[in-house]
Amino acid sequence: MYAAFYVVLCVAVYAQHQYLPEVKTDGDTEPTVFSEERAWIHIEEITGLGVRTVGSDANEKLTPAYIVDAIRDAAKGAPFEDRVDIDIQRPSGSFHIDFISGFTNAYQDVTNVVVRLRSPRESDDDYDDIPSILINSHFDSALGTVAASDDVVQVAVMIEVFRSLVWSETRPLHDCDVIFLFNGAEETILQGSHGFVTQHPYASSVRAMINLEAAGSGGREVLFQTGPGESWIALAYAQNVPYPHGSSLYQDAFQTGLIPSDTDFSIFRDFGGLVGVDLAFVEDGWAYHTHQDDAARLRLRPGSVQRCGENVLQIVRGLSSAPEFRTTLSTDTGGKVVFFDILGVRMVVVRFVWIRFATILVLLLLYVWIVRLKRFTKDEMVFSLSNFGKRLVSALAAPFVVSVVLCFVAPLCWYARPALVIPLFVAPSLAVTLRASEGRMVSTEDESKKRVRYCDDARSEEIAWTGAMCFWTTLAVLSTLAELGSSYLLVLWPICSLLARVSADVAITRWARRARAVSVVLGTAFPLLLTSQLLAFAYDFFVPLAGRSGTDVSGDVIVALLTGLSVFLFTNTTAPLFVYYLHGNGVTRKLQTYILAIAGLGVLYATCCVSPYTSMRPKRMYVQHVRRRFFDIDGTAYAQDSGLWLNAIDFTALRPLRRLRGVNAAMPQLENDVEVMSCDQDTSIYCDLPWYLPIKDMVRNGLYVKVDPPALDAAKGASFGYTMVEEDADLDNGRRKIRFHATGAHHMIFYFKGPPPDDSGDEDGRLLAWSLTDGTPKHSGTARPDGDLDYFVFFASGAKEDPTFDFWVEFSGGGTIEAAAAGHYVDTRTPEVIRLTSNLPDWITYVGWVSLWERKRV
Repeated sequence: MYAAFYVVLCVAVYAQHQYLPEVKTDGDTEPTVFSEERAWIHIEEITGLGVRTVGSDANEKLTPAYIVDAIRDAAKGAPFEDRVDIDIQRPSGSFHIDFISGFTNAYQDVTNVVVRLRSPRESDDDYDDIPSILINSHFDSALGTVAASDDVVQVAVMIEVFRSLVWSETRPLHDCDVIFLFNGAEETILQGSHGFVTQHPYASSVRAMINLEAAGSGGREVLFQTGPGESWIALAYAQNVPYPHGSSLYQDAFQTGLIPSDTDFSIFRDFGGLVGVDLAFVEDGWAYHTHQDDAARLRLRPGSVQRCGENVLQIVRGLSSAPEFRTTLSTDTGGKVVFFDILGVRMVVVRFVWIRFATILVLLLLYVWIVRLKRFTKDEMVFSLSNFGKRLVSALAAPFVVSVVLCFVAPLCWYARPALVIPLFVAPSLAVTLRASEGRMVSTEDESKKRVRYCDDARSEEIAWTGAMCFWTTLAVLSTLAELGSSYLLVLWPICSLLARVSADVAITRWARRARAVSVVLGTAFPLLLTSQLLAFAYDFFVPLAGRSGTDVSGDVIVALLTGLSVFLFTNTTAPLFVYYLHGNGVTRKLQTYILAIAGLGVLYATCCVSPYTSMRPKRMYVQHVRRRFFDIDGTAYAQDSGLWLNAIDFTALRPLRRLRGVNAAMPQLENDVEVMSCDQDTSIYCDLPWYLPIKDMVRNGLYVKVDPPALDAAKGASFGYTMVEEDADLDNGRRKIRFHATGAHHMIFYFKGPPPDDSGDEDGRLLAWSLTDGTPKHSGTARPDGDLDYFVFFASGAKEDPTFDFWVEFSGGGTIEAAAAGHYVDTRTPEVIRLTSNLPDWITYVGWVSLWERKRV
């Protein structure tokens, strides 16, 4: 029965996880119906334009022109063709964001294509009179990728959703405008959305928004954020989409930082006060932000685009028809909700007040079970909790120990072959959990302690099962008090299990083993089904994430603990029942032996026969051709060097690279003229290295291979630079204003360091004010060992041909002020970069560019 239960459960979850709708072709589909085949035309065309980094012609000219033409073509001859407005916005601004280590983000003339489909009305003069729905995706790409999934596929979805609405024979929506924001600066950390929501006149009319993102290539898009607060948003999704998939637990994980990412949703929420939904693809994250994220990779899952397009179209219609849509943004109708889907068939939305009632019911049922029905003694309850703790620790500890061993002998050996997780982590966790479940409570013993009696099987199982219920009840109470989105699951586990078992115990006076087993399985079935869905998502996300989570984070440990938790969840209520009824004939001991043998063979195979990476699931590497120059206060360069700065962003770092013979032959400097770049926190300014993002605490031990300076064309090589000019000095009040003027690159970074702003000392160099954001400098990361703070300013310029960046900073004191800056030419690869990377195996994917870095004093 146990085997059948788990097999049916896993088959159901797998089938739901793989299901995608049939693709609707262009010729057989009316323009009012979404068609994946039509969407593929846009995907092929836009990815064919190449890499689209902010500042490139492909991003600032070619792609916007294509989107405008596609919108006009989609509307041509439609009933509402005359209700379409198209605007090209090029905003500039700055803001602070807490993403990664936190930094200040400045932008200039980035490109947004804004399309407004107006509902029929008497006057078109006042945008605020008619509420609107905002749909957002981005067409710019990360470095080195054509970004088919992140986020061209969503751009195509938006164009085809627009076609469906503009061709409607009746009013497209219920007296509602739809704004399509094709955002040209998301990969430069959410600049385009900030420019729209803080500066565009359409933004004031937006009542709800739909953000479309990706962290993987295809599959089922997932709803992982709603609101904030407005319960009608989740209800509109649940009542209208044909293929629901999401959970408020994902929202907890995302907003608490457990999932290390950010989307335009947070910009719309934090800077515009908007509410809405955040949808993203997460399957096949191995291709995310690599050159493999192309149309061919996306085509591996036909039906993904069809599913997403149909869902988005119905969300728009559902939001526009909701009565709450026309209320003010500050009105919270219904309070907080939790939501989850059941096998992708139905989305359940529950108001939090019912979670509170359910938690009270759990406490009541637990009281009835422990005190009124079973009358457990104090010793039995102590044993119950200690036995449960032993099983929980065992389930986590066994795979953790294996992961620590793998960190030294075969790190990430499962990365390209996730099935290896079963023998490496599932097997030892399951074997040790079964062993821990064999503990039995002593019932009586004689004075000489030579004769010991144990509780009978039925009582022993009840005691062990009760420990699990106490655990789940505690979590349910705590999550309810904290109003977590995950509280629904933590309440369902004890309430379903207790209801089934208490009901069976009351109905059946003398339990048969089969009746007892049935009550345990039935009580576990629904919460375990929902848990399995969440675990499928977790493995989809966290296994590929191990390839880009930094050199200090062991993916082995993360996936091992996730696996241990999975085993615990699958066995926490059923393992005692299984063990106590089978221990007499030795079945459990034999099973443990077989499982441990599988684990041993798995570890042996992983350490001897497996490479962590494959061509479809490669290792990631950054290759920057760097020129560094150090200038004295009189403007003379007192030091300079150049080289290839190599970084990997997973736990194996660059160790696999140095063992490659072909690479060493092509670049002999890897054997001799190479330096491991450590960060001198005492004297450096942000490590004195041209970091593109503030990730110095995530990525360590990069290699610096000495080569000649990058030979750029005259315009690029001569144009980058910056000046520091003292504009105003008020030494009596200890303030100096320094004006910075930078030119050349479309992507530039400024680095500062200084004492904390609340420091009462008289140190020079404290940052007091600047012309960015709200005028108050905000630091990046934690304090350095000497107490100083780092400041990281990211700048990207879009459509401007000759980008310049001007700002001022006020410092304290009268001593020497130092700063550093880097110009990043993200679309340039030098011969040195090409020579090194052309010898890389196909299981390494890289991004290469040129970085010119300077440190100056004034």
